[in-house]
Amino acid sequence: MNAPALLQQLFEGVPAAAVQALQHLSAGARERGLVVLMLGLQEGAAPRDLAAVHAGIALQGVREGRAAAPTLILSAGPVVVADGVERVAQLLLALALATDAHPAIHGMASGRLADCTGLAICRFGPATLATAARRGLDPARQMVQMHAASFFDALEARTVVPGKVEEPAVVRALLLT
Repeated sequence: MNAPALLQQLFEGVPAAAVQALQHLSAGARERGLVVLMLGLQEGAAPRDLAAVHAGIALQGVREGRAAAPTLILSAGPVVVADGVERVAQLLLALALATDAHPAIHGMASGRLADCTGLAICRFGPATLATAARRGLDPARQMVQMHAASFFDALEARTVVPGKVEEPAVVRALLLT
């Protein structure tokens, strides 16, 4: 299974509104034979707090034996960060750090840009942290300095889809392979 390509396909045409995005991703995953663990809409929280919970669920899933089919963990909701900071990138960098480049975990998230002029989609996989180290990037430092978007840009792991986006929620997916 090509996990990055599968996540990319699932996120193609994903709506900006959280409920519709979760429905879109869930249906696409089930059509491809994936097990879906829907965490649903969640209250706003800081990126590290959300990442700790999601990473814990994902790591438990891959350590204690996975389902017969690959599993997609889905959730959405506000991510609380300083004004002007891209929420989706901060959350996904926190998830990449929290899962510590586990070989069976891939992640992708989408959410509006801080200025509401588009939808950002970021992704990570098992090689993300090693690739960052080879390029001289320090992910923990980028996280603390609130420069997660530039981190994913440097790794060519961030896409921006232009257009007005009002929905503040970030949609997140972790694929356990």
